[in-house]
Amino acid sequence: MLSMFQHLLPRSKAWSLTATKNLRKFFEGLSASLITTTREYIDHQYAQLSPKTTNRLDKWARQFGLPLGESIVKVEAAWKEGGNPTLPYIQERLQAAGYMVYLHEFPDPDFLPNIVPRDPRLYLWPTTQPPVPDNPALGYPLVNNSRFADIKYVTSMSTDVLSCLGNEKMSLGRYNDYAFTPVRLEVPNDPALWPYFVYVGDEIFPQHAILDPSQQEGFERLLKKLIPSHLWIGVLVNYGGVPN
Repeated sequence: MLSMFQHLLPRSKAWSLTATKNLRKFFEGLSASLITTTREYIDHQYAQLSPKTTNRLDKWARQFGLPLGESIVKVEAAWKEGGNPTLPYIQERLQAAGYMVYLHEFPDPDFLPNIVPRDPRLYLWPTTQPPVPDNPALGYPLVNNSRFADIKYVTSMSTDVLSCLGNEKMSLGRYNDYAFTPVRLEVPNDPALWPYFVYVGDEIFPQHAILDPSQQEGFERLLKKLIPSHLWIGVLVNYGGVPN
C-alpha cells in the first residue's frame, strides 16, 4: 500500500518518502489502516457472490422471484438453474423439466471456417411476430429482450408543494406506469449472423418436436432463461400437432 502512495505522490523532493521523514510515518500509518479496511471490504463483497456465504439472502431471493425468507437451499437451486451455458447442460435441463427436445447448435465458424452455417430462413418464420403460420414445416424465432419499456404516463407538477429537491414524495417527473411495446425482429439475411442461431426441436434436425399447447409458455420462458441472450433461438416445435 505504501508503494502505491509513493507512485501517486508528486515526483519532488518535498514529497519523497525517505525513511526519516514524518511524511513517511504518516503514509505508513495510513497504509496499515487501509490494508485492514480494504481487506474487510473485499472479503465482504466476495461473500456476496454465493447464496451460501451472503448476508443478504433477501436480495438473492428477489433476484430469482422467490419469496423473502426463502431457504438457502432453494435460492441456491434457483441460482444453479442458470448453470453453465453449454449445449449438453441446456438440453439436460430442458428434458429434466419435461420438454423432450434436443438442441442443434452450429459449430463456431472460427474453428471450422470451411463449413457454411445453416440458413435460418429455410427453417424459421421470417419474423418474431408472425401471424398464424400457414406453413407448419417452419419453426419460429425466439429471442430475449423482444420488447422494450416505455413510460406510459408522466406527471409534471412543478407547482406542487411536495416537488422540492430531496423530498421523497416529489411529483415532478414522476412516472405512473410502463407500457411494454413488442419489437418486431426479422431473421437476418446476413450469413455472418447465422452462426448465432441455436435450434431446438426433435433429435433429428430439422424435424419438429411435439409438446402440449399448455407447455408453450413455460417452455419459452425456460429457453430464454437457459440459452445465452446473444443467441437467436430457432424453435422447431409443434404444439399439439404431428411431427414434420
